[in-house]
Amino acid sequence: MKRLFLAICVLMIASACNPQQIPNPVVTPYPTYTPYPTYTPFPTWTLTPTEKPTITPVPEPAATVLVYNPTHLPEIAPPGFTNAIAKNGLGILEQNGIVVELYRLIIADYAGIPSDTKSWLSDYSDSSALLQPIFKIYNNTPNKIDTFDNEDFVLVVQGEQVSLAFQATYNYISSNLSGGLLPNAYMKTGLWVGINNTPWDKINEVLIVFPKALDENGKPLTEDFLFSIPVENWRWEQIQP
Repeated sequence: MKRLFLAICVLMIASACNPQQIPNPVVTPYPTYTPYPTYTPFPTWTLTPTEKPTITPVPEPAATVLVYNPTHLPEIAPPGFTNAIAKNGLGILEQNGIVVELYRLIIADYAGIPSDTKSWLSDYSDSSALLQPIFKIYNNTPNKIDTFDNEDFVLVVQGEQVSLAFQATYNYISSNLSGGLLPNAYMKTGLWVGINNTPWDKINEVLIVFPKALDENGKPLTEDFLFSIPVENWRWEQIQP
């Protein structure tokens, strides 16, 4: 009995000295990932040189030239005018704040102007041509312009010089300017001129000398205003405001 007890004690001591081994935990391996797919690279493009396209120049259309034909005027010519041409905006000259514009010029045959106009232009019935220059005069100064030097008012056509101061219709322009031109004011005026040596449809240049401006004491404020007008391929232009 003592031996059995002793044997049990020995077994218990041996078990205490040799503890039970704890098994290692089972580790679940990481999942196996599918590798990224292998992409096919873009193809290498080879630049193939191409010939430049042949450009065939297209010739520009010929410009339409208005042939000066005095016997055929546009329909816009006013009633009664059969042999006449007119053009607007022929030049603007300025001196010392005084502006003279050749606003319009009419060139006509006496036989081709309206009958109501002939009635007060009978002094020009023997003229080879009639001209009507129309001017706009601006006084952009602080002083009144009293008058212009009438003796210097001339027109030259194909070498023929005409003094406008001795024309039958000069009183129209002189009366307009007789009262002077006030500061910062303007006026439009004109007159008919007769010439004797050149038919109306043979005129190719007109020279007009508009006289210098004077102050109220007769002192010149400007030099003469010179307009040189080539007459080429003119037709009839309607008058503008």
